[in-house]
Amino acid sequence: MGATSVNGDLVDRMVEALRVPSDLLLGFFVSFSRFEYALRAAGFRQDPPKEAEVSWDRFENWLDTLEPAEVAPVLQAGKYLLDHPPKRLVVRDGVPGWEVPGRDGQTDMRFLMEALRRARNNLFHGGKWLTAPELPDRNERVISTASNVLPALRRMPSAENIRYHFELY
Repeated sequence: MGATSVNGDLVDRMVEALRVPSDLLLGFFVSFSRFEYALRAAGFRQDPPKEAEVSWDRFENWLDTLEPAEVAPVLQAGKYLLDHPPKRLVVRDGVPGWEVPGRDGQTDMRFLMEALRRARNNLFHGGKWLTAPELPDRNERVISTASNVLPALRRMPSAENIRYHFELY
């Protein structure tokens, strides 16, 4: 058995442990990475530019200037993340576990953007396979909802520059 086959089996088992369909995972990863590229290309970068890092704070400040009617579809698309935000991976007494994040007075849109990033970060850096067995569809609901927020952000009328860079090949 070659290394590719062994790695493929291991990856298949890791994806299965996440309890999220692989096509949904791949779609989310690709869309999120492309969305961050579009944000940078549209000018939502760190100031001064640091290796073209996206400035989510600058993006959220811009979102705060939009009319409530324009952001309403985004908030609706992200309702599950607002009501059941992705948890933060913490280590207590040497044991990893999950902690519910606080709102800290954030607007719904800022809290949703934080939840969107945490959904991505938990997959990239966290231990989503640690999700409680009694919540078998939790990961899929989080990633599915996060996947729906990204196009809702791009469809906002004021987001034409972001949409342009997202769709540019």
